Amino acid sequence: INFKKQLGRFYYLNKNDGVDIYFSLNTYKKQNTFYPSRKEEFVDKIKSFYFDIDKGDIEEKKRKIIELFGEPTYKTESSLGKFQFIYKFKEPHIVENKEERDYFKKLLKGVLYHFDVDKTFDTARIFRLAGYMNKKPNNNDFIVTVEKFENYYKFEDFEEIARNYLLPEIEPKKAVKKEAKPTHKAIISKKTDIES
Repeated sequence: INFKKQLGRFYYLNKNDGVDIYFSLNTYKKQNTFYPSRKEEFVDKIKSFYFDIDKGDIEEKKRKIIELFGEPTYKTESSLGKFQFIYKFKEPHIVENKEERDYFKKLLKGVLYHFDVDKTFDTARIFRLAGYMNKKPNNNDFIVTVEKFENYYKFEDFEEIARNYLLPEIEPKKAVKKEAKPTHKAIISKKTDIES
């Protein structure tokens, strides 16, 4: 309801008080608290998958991601020469339980490792809001920009591709029950013969 008013407030917090402004890609369950939590357990709809491209040969990584998935819905430049690709789903993917959330994370994790980009794959992920300054030190108040494209995806499209990049499951190590070995105590004899 007060979104436009808040944007004005955010502008001054960002400009004068050095506050970074972020938004969430996903939606959360209603929480009966004044300060709602951004914990993953409250995410109820996943609206996109994403890549944070900020190291190595950035142009080559961008090209390879587009080659595999197509053009993203949003291309954001969050600081000079560092990009985020957001691929928005036509319909949000409903998260019914922890297993579904973990499955999405596994799919995303595999492709993030494949492209060697930022390994943040949590569903509570936030991104810098375009039009505001990146207040991280050494970013010289870089203004975050965004390009929007009319490309929308289905969760199933993402799933079909990402399944090929799932990382192997590492089985947890089984606890080895160690048996206590009996220890032999040294016996010290204090037998002395005293002759007078």
